[in-house]
Amino acid sequence: MNKIDFVSPTQPYTAYYCEENLWWWCDGLTSKQRQSAWVLVVSNPKRKAALALQRLGIGDAGVLIWDYHVVGLYEASGATSYIVDFDTNMPGPAIEASWWLSVQSQLCDHVEMENQARIRPIAAEYYHREFSSTRRHMQSSDGSFIHPPPEWATITKPASRLNELSGLLDAEAQEGWHPVSGLLEHLKVEPSS
Repeated sequence: MNKIDFVSPTQPYTAYYCEENLWWWCDGLTSKQRQSAWVLVVSNPKRKAALALQRLGIGDAGVLIWDYHVVGLYEASGATSYIVDFDTNMPGPAIEASWWLSVQSQLCDHVEMENQARIRPIAAEYYHREFSSTRRHMQSSDGSFIHPPPEWATITKPASRLNELSGLLDAEAQEGWHPVSGLLEHLKVEPSS
């Protein structure tokens, strides 16, 4: 088994701010590691995507319907790739990718079409360079936060192409949206045997 050196024990984390948590994950990777990593935006056109293995989820499977969720994919040396999910109900954030994707694919077989997750992969280097957030999507009409914001400053980039949800959930995104079951093949990641 590969050593988990792609998740820092001091990883910044704030619940409900997965897109920022994943930016910090990318920030903690070396430039070489970022070349082997992806940020995966999970959602669907209705913004009601069911995911299993979630800490806030229901039942043993931890099923939760997110409007969107953001996780990482790291292609470790050798044959194993990992999903990095800081909101998982698993013992740690690094989960063997082909197993995680098979669990999500099985869930898609048992939920209504409107709740089936789709995944948009974004290269980690691009995400790290381009992601920006004002956190407006986490504020109610009176300006108060729906969930307490992170203690760190907002992540801002001038002329960002991945600005807030508009960039992350872009239906016409160049990277495109893929069914859960075909993601590893699309990214040419070799599943472990």
